[in-house]
Amino acid sequence: MKKIYRVSIALMLSFFMFALSGCTEKAYLSQYKAIKSSSQGDLTVSNSEYLMYWDSSNNSIYLKDKISGLAWSTIPEDTSNTQDISIIRKVNPKTQSAIFVTYYDTEKYIQDTLSSSTDAVKHGKVFAKQTSDDTISVIYDFSEAEITIVVEYTLTSKGLRISIDPNRISEGKKKIVTNVSIAPFICAVNNDSKNSYIFIPSGSGALIQPKIKTNSPSVISEEVYGEDLAVNRKFKTTTTTDIKIPVYGGISNGKGIMAIIENGASSCNIVSNSGNESLNYTTIYADFQVRGFELVDQPNGVQASSKQRVAKVYSNPCSTKCNVLFIPLQGTGISYVTMAQEYRSYLISKYGVKAKTADEALSVRILGGIMSTEFRFGIPKSALKPLTTIDQAGKIIDELESISKNRIVYNLDGFGESGLDVGKIAGGYKINGRLGSIKKLMALNSECKSKNINLFMNFDLMRYNKSASGFSTFSDSAVAATQKRITKYFPSIISKNADTSYDSYKLLKRSEILKASDKLMKFLDKSSIKCVSLDTLSNKLYSDYSDEKYYCKSATDEIVSVYKSFLKEKYKLFSTSANDYAAIYSDYIDNVPVSSSNYDAFDVDVPFYQIVFSGLVPMYSSNWGSTGNDIDLVLRSVESGIGISMSVMAEYNTEILSSPQKSMYSCGIDNIKSRFKELEKIEYFDYYDSIKN
Repeated sequence: MKKIYRVSIALMLSFFMFALSGCTEKAYLSQYKAIKSSSQGDLTVSNSEYLMYWDSSNNSIYLKDKISGLAWSTIPEDTSNTQDISIIRKVNPKTQSAIFVTYYDTEKYIQDTLSSSTDAVKHGKVFAKQTSDDTISVIYDFSEAEITIVVEYTLTSKGLRISIDPNRISEGKKKIVTNVSIAPFICAVNNDSKNSYIFIPSGSGALIQPKIKTNSPSVISEEVYGEDLAVNRKFKTTTTTDIKIPVYGGISNGKGIMAIIENGASSCNIVSNSGNESLNYTTIYADFQVRGFELVDQPNGVQASSKQRVAKVYSNPCSTKCNVLFIPLQGTGISYVTMAQEYRSYLISKYGVKAKTADEALSVRILGGIMSTEFRFGIPKSALKPLTTIDQAGKIIDELESISKNRIVYNLDGFGESGLDVGKIAGGYKINGRLGSIKKLMALNSECKSKNINLFMNFDLMRYNKSASGFSTFSDSAVAATQKRITKYFPSIISKNADTSYDSYKLLKRSEILKASDKLMKFLDKSSIKCVSLDTLSNKLYSDYSDEKYYCKSATDEIVSVYKSFLKEKYKLFSTSANDYAAIYSDYIDNVPVSSSNYDAFDVDVPFYQIVFSGLVPMYSSNWGSTGNDIDLVLRSVESGIGISMSVMAEYNTEILSSPQKSMYSCGIDNIKSRFKELEKIEYFDYYDSIKN
């Protein structure tokens, strides 16, 4: 059974204290004083669709639909304004909270969480004021902790936007804010209520039904866009998929609400709390990381709160403003599909996404080579072991085209200087001589173009372990929260621990990624390639503490600018397991998740990701042959309207099975042709033609 890997609540190293201490008298405290001194009682803001009002009696925000009369609140409706004392006693104070604030005590070396209901409201330390035509600003003053948070509630035509600006958080000298959770119960559904669930975007998506469990409740926190690669985790979690889309919500008996994390998604965790009898609710919410951190070995002589001997070293505060847009849902037909359609419309409207279609039913990744050890006169030397040369790639394409008739999109992977292994940035912007030459690559590309075949080539613009092409492994590598250069190791396939027997690698400084992409375009122009694959850029993300703008994985807009620059120059783009900010600019996406991360709390997987991008971007599954049940993968692909991916190599080599860089499952050309016949036998291509695009 899946278990949540919990890192121990950590202590602060003394030599970082000067950088992390807060200040009670910041310039913006005058704004707080102005709101406090003119704080008002009940407040009302209105537009043509909704009415938003601040109820000072229970310190909560309500959103009311003017037509239907239905209302949504930051406090579950059946816990507020009740006069039944027997019911009041059953209400968990946490459910009355508009925010949770997690802080780190720099003296006691402990981490704790404050609830607005018990640590601010209870002491009369909540102040509200209308600060613009559509916004109510509320101060939550956690005076005992010397922490003050300003939350802005803004009425929009879509619903309610809740915002927190880290620059407007006030701290004392002993306690620093690490996380802030926004409206933790606005999406809550009653435990054991029928026709109810919460939606979490894990992998393809999953639903959690509000059941009270006899064993301990399930609290699951997953990072949006996957784990921060800048954090030195010595043990890799067993999570099989990541959150690709910053959307969540809850539905109960024809009424629901969905949340879109509009800004700060990369700094966010989506938390679900289910099966909790004391809360009486199953809920889901966004937990924003205000400070980044690094994991270090815990110093000797300090008493730990758990068996894990690791500690967190926190960075200075992030500066990214966090916005969550809450969209009310109502009607007998609402479901997670409604949420997917709403988010799809949101993306189309915001980014001007245009539909991209494709006839290819299969995505085939052709594997170039891997680094191996050769012995020359008894002396070991690292050298590339060819799996498929460019000439052999041409023959593979010819053979597959003879039976597929333009039903395949191809991706050359591992044809750079170090093959599939991490080496120089973008494979050194070269073709390894053992695999062929630029001239041969140009000839293959020209032949494919003449036959209307889409042939892509993959490049890694993030990971490297050798200085070259104007990038140094020291001065141009990303920095951790400890201000040390980030050094990464691949996890062991068996133990999941960091495997130091293989070469480590660095992460390119975030500010240098655009430069790396510009160099790549020059190489592509020289080799006449107009189809580029950027798998790591499309699905990996990390903090870089060499520049404040990249704290807490922020600034995905700069990655978007890379995609835009390629599109501006008329390149086609191929992505792998793409996060939404990369997916919307892609022409193809492979390794699309067809399941969730499979935690015990999840009741059913749903194809949310596929519904969002269906008809906008052609999609393909994870590698057919890499799962225990191939038919299951085909069925999940067909039911969600996506194609199938496969990998092929000309000369199979068993060394690839132990390669730490990627989980590689591949077949020779004969096996691929055999698999093609299997798909024809089960009428896969007929099904695909009926559901494609």
